[in-house]
Amino acid sequence: MSFKHDPHKVKWSNDPEILARLEVVSELMLEGAKGWQIMQSISATLPEGETYSWATAKRDMQRVRILWGQASEAEVIKNRDRSINQYRLIIQRAWRDYANSRVQPTGPRNTTILRTIIDAENHIAELQGTKSPILYVNLEDMSDEQLDALSKGKVTSK
Repeated sequence: MSFKHDPHKVKWSNDPEILARLEVVSELMLEGAKGWQIMQSISATLPEGETYSWATAKRDMQRVRILWGQASEAEVIKNRDRSINQYRLIIQRAWRDYANSRVQPTGPRNTTILRTIIDAENHIAELQGTKSPILYVNLEDMSDEQLDALSKGKVTSK
């Protein structure tokens, strides 16, 4: 495998030869190899006349760290999205339960359901980074009309 590269052609993150070399560098880093060991290992695989310098080894190690960071960031985003979807499912089921138990709109069961919805919405806002100050409302002090308006997403001034 040849790792020869023309730096003026393609950005490193799009260059297949560099990416192939970075896979080798990544494996060596995971095995605990030091920069000078990586330089020696890569140099040993190059054809006669090609070199792999200490500066290139350091640059490649930094590139690997960048790629690892991007992979970690993608994993965090994936986990955040999964959590948001879980909270949306909780909200959906809570609204279904609320709609099915309209016999006592201000009863303790419905208060718990509405609190679950509010809490889940707050968690979503926090995960999305859009959280604003939390308005704490005592649902037991709300009238039937206010609870009904809240369940429809309307704000009342009573």
